[in-house]
Amino acid sequence: MSGDILHRIFYHFDSDVCAHVIKDFFSGRKYNVQFNLHELRHASTPNVSNVGVSILLLSTQSFDFIMSQNHLNLNEIFPNPELSVVLFFRVETTNTKIRMLLSSRIKDFQKWTILEYQAASSLNILDKDIMKLVEKSEGCPPVPSLQNVWVWTGDGVRPQEEVFLMFTQPIDPDSEVKVIQEWDGLKRTAARLNSMAYSFILGDVKPGERKIEVFVNNNSFGRIVLHVPCVEATMEEISKLLHNVINPIEFLCQCLHIVSASRDDLDRKLLNVLSNNTRSASHIFQGLDWERFGESISNYELPTLLHFGAKYGLKRFCMELLSLPGGTHALKMKNIDRMLPYEIAEKEGFDHLALELQTGRKASCTSSIRSSSDSGIGGEVIPVTDTSGNKMRSGNRGQNSPPETSRPTESTRL
Repeated sequence: MSGDILHRIFYHFDSDVCAHVIKDFFSGRKYNVQFNLHELRHASTPNVSNVGVSILLLSTQSFDFIMSQNHLNLNEIFPNPELSVVLFFRVETTNTKIRMLLSSRIKDFQKWTILEYQAASSLNILDKDIMKLVEKSEGCPPVPSLQNVWVWTGDGVRPQEEVFLMFTQPIDPDSEVKVIQEWDGLKRTAARLNSMAYSFILGDVKPGERKIEVFVNNNSFGRIVLHVPCVEATMEEISKLLHNVINPIEFLCQCLHIVSASRDDLDRKLLNVLSNNTRSASHIFQGLDWERFGESISNYELPTLLHFGAKYGLKRFCMELLSLPGGTHALKMKNIDRMLPYEIAEKEGFDHLALELQTGRKASCTSSIRSSSDSGIGGEVIPVTDTSGNKMRSGNRGQNSPPETSRPTESTRL
């Protein structure tokens, strides 16, 4: 994007997940600016003359690294201290101590802005602070818009969430900004973030395209259309979240407080959680005719936990799911890409798991055929008795009963 202010994020190798989340969240979506990532241990001054906010992302390891590298000239990397910012990410020390230590390495460090940032998935508070810093960047291009104000809501906005209003010209601090929701006539006062940005909390609203009208001192600045999506399935939300991180396995391990951050330990942890929380209630679903659903196609990438386990190679977790009611139905469900669980595992390189899931699916299909045959499809059902007249089983006249096919058992799990 020619002519845009370049915003840079410097980070150490252990903070790359957080750095990419910040870059993806801000880059080109709200500020019409470009974010470049630079790994700090290999950082050199980029040949860029128009640099706005530079962000130094600090974790415990990266902070220790900076203090140990005497040859690292941070003043060359950060030419404008007034537009630099430090983000803390799991740094177990105080602001005062960090400022004192870094001031010995960076000239004019007292002009830097320090922001505490603890979670890669919580950007709302940080968002407002970054917005103010970006606005300070001299020469920053105006927000592209054909109207006086536009709205940013990410991929959509839900009831009771914060909506940001971005004006193309500064608003006087004494001005009153209000929003009218056209679907219910409710008027809301927007909170001032800076001279060109305001926000308000959206009220209750049904999914669809909904209009709001923005007023400044009772003068209309135009109508804006909000996209209010339907509430997504939890699995779809998890899928989107994991798409935004560099290492999904490591991220999930952090969420579950697994120290080793390994796929095997994650598999065991999820198996334990699943076993402890489903066995007591699984009898409710026993006996339901899952086979009547047949094969189905979902609108989501990971419509079931089985698809999730297949994507991330969680074999124990998948085998436990197959033993639960509905497990065989999930085997036959295709995702939005028309892929079955075993095909997802195969695509991700988990060949052994793919084979297990494919075997389970074949067993399920064979079992379904047997059930249809036993219920009279293709022949008359007659009782088969022994010499004493006791009924033993049902069979089809003129046909042999198909062999019993077993589904995955405990012995097939890791």
